[in-house]
Amino acid sequence: MQCSQRPDGWFPVAVDEKTPDRSLVGSRLNWIDEVRISLTSALIDRHLAPAEAVFQCEGAFPTVPLSLLQESTVHAFSRTPGSAEPATEVARRPPWRTAENDLLMSEWYFTEDTIDGLVTSFVQTGDPVISIGCPTVAFRAAESMSRTILVDASPWVSIGTSPRIDHRRLDVTEALRMGGCGIGVYFIDPPWHFDDYRAWLSAVAPVLEPGSRVCLVLPQRLSSRASQAIRTYCMDFFAARGRFDLLPNHVAYRTPEFERAMLLASGLPVADWRRGDVLDARIDRIVQPELIDFDARDLSDWKPFNIGGRVVRLRLASDVTDGPVEFSPPPGAKGWVILNPSRSALRDARVNCVTSSGVALRIRSGARMLADSLGDLEAGVALEDVIRRLDAGVTHTGRLEELLLQLVGDNQKREAR
Repeated sequence: MQCSQRPDGWFPVAVDEKTPDRSLVGSRLNWIDEVRISLTSALIDRHLAPAEAVFQCEGAFPTVPLSLLQESTVHAFSRTPGSAEPATEVARRPPWRTAENDLLMSEWYFTEDTIDGLVTSFVQTGDPVISIGCPTVAFRAAESMSRTILVDASPWVSIGTSPRIDHRRLDVTEALRMGGCGIGVYFIDPPWHFDDYRAWLSAVAPVLEPGSRVCLVLPQRLSSRASQAIRTYCMDFFAARGRFDLLPNHVAYRTPEFERAMLLASGLPVADWRRGDVLDARIDRIVQPELIDFDARDLSDWKPFNIGGRVVRLRLASDVTDGPVEFSPPPGAKGWVILNPSRSALRDARVNCVTSSGVALRIRSGARMLADSLGDLEAGVALEDVIRRLDAGVTHTGRLEELLLQLVGDNQKREAR
């Protein structure tokens, strides 16, 4: 679809007795009502089984349509949530990752087919490549002899000794101010939040020269409550600078550890279900946007730990008291696993401890004692020794041993094997 302005984007779908009347084209609906419409269309118009339909709701995380099914008379599964069979074997961590994917860093990565398709479609031999938030594309582009700049602030991404990749482990604004970009092919995959898109595109705009090509990943229409606003903003941004094609369902993502846990806890099958659209833009003119100089992913108060590849993030907030460790799972969690990976879900649940395996908790007291133990584990002290030390000399440990076993116990056993 060739676009010089943003398309209307509305299309008719089947409705049932639980679906709001949508008689007016372009009428605004609540996001959850839109998900319900999409789910109804998947079930009735496309004749999908419920277990498949929950993955086909225009980007909505599958537990959202699942909850709508569970509210209705439709019974999608013969088993109850939490009784799912073990998932297929998890792919080995790639050599450029020093830890599992970090939920708070919004670390989702493309499938191999997507990486090959993007580099083949967008990069000609020798084209300069500026890869922002897309390390997998940067590595593949560098293999084709392209001079590559990788902008990725994750502490868990390492390029090794690749001589053709200039890795800038900085926030986007600071990294692009270092220069060296100019005309080239830009791959951009921000976290799917409005403030991140606004900040990243504001940083990119001054270096986008006429003749450049941009591959910008967009969330699908119902990926979140902010998806429509993100898509509108991005299409307006690039319509002002040239022309673009909108490529639906163009990228696929591997399902990270934390998302696997969420699907399994909900009784859903694990698959690489997540898709994104691509805005393929050709830059004809320079337009300076408003300057937005901030990092939307401010994680300064979330202390990271890498324990045998398991990422644990702990927020040392002022409202958490000292004393024995006390904690509880957030509302709606299955066991220890939160069922939605969105920032808003974590914020609304007042989560202050989250892991790359999907565990999310409210720590009510004892966060500093927990931080000390996690620091020991990160330094290489065995979990058994940390627990033995607690048993021997530390008073008022509360439920600290239980907590450590839940956060990293399974990973310690896996690493030992």
